[in-house]
Amino acid sequence: MTDSIKKVYQLLVDDDLPETNHLSEEFVPVDGDFNSITIIDETDDGGTKPLGGDLKTGLAIDPTGAPTQIRRKAFDASVPIADFIPAPRAAIYVSDRAKDIIESFEPGTHQFIPMDVLSRGKIIGRLNYLIIGNRLETLDRERTKPEMAVSSKHWVRDFRNPANNNPVFSSSATKGKHLWHDLCITSSRLMSAELKAAFDDASIRGLKDHFGYELV
Repeated sequence: MTDSIKKVYQLLVDDDLPETNHLSEEFVPVDGDFNSITIIDETDDGGTKPLGGDLKTGLAIDPTGAPTQIRRKAFDASVPIADFIPAPRAAIYVSDRAKDIIESFEPGTHQFIPMDVLSRGKIIGRLNYLIIGNRLETLDRERTKPEMAVSSKHWVRDFRNPANNNPVFSSSATKGKHLWHDLCITSSRLMSAELKAAFDDASIRGLKDHFGYELV
């Protein structure tokens, strides 16, 4: 097994790309309301809690009342629809192409709410509102520094800044998993090396360069 496989990667949307930065601000619901989406079961599992209505938790949702169409307020043919775009409530819009790749690794695990993309009254594409369906405890507690907070199992460092922390992940906890939220890390979005490679091979657009963390 190569070093590239012995890693866990963050999945980060590249807000600097025109097709992600532009479109995330330009999409508005035609029908429905993102705020109508609810988490089905918020029973305390000892992990981090949803922040400010965020759905980046790994918990299943009830999509009743969610939009079925989103409108692109301004159409610019030079700005295509990317495969990954930031979405309301800390979720992600993904293209059918990205959806198919994710489903090929974990069929039936994640929730994809299809939404037609409209511009000037016409359907110009489709995106899927992605809710990640895995909520796992995957940090190696003995090797991760600094240690977890004394009063809980939450990891207290800023996970978004790789230079400011040293997470190590457990291969036994991540075995067979490819896309997940870690219940000990607030707002985490993680993926396997295999899924990362599939995105890279397909030239998926809209993701930042992935920072890899040690997997033991």
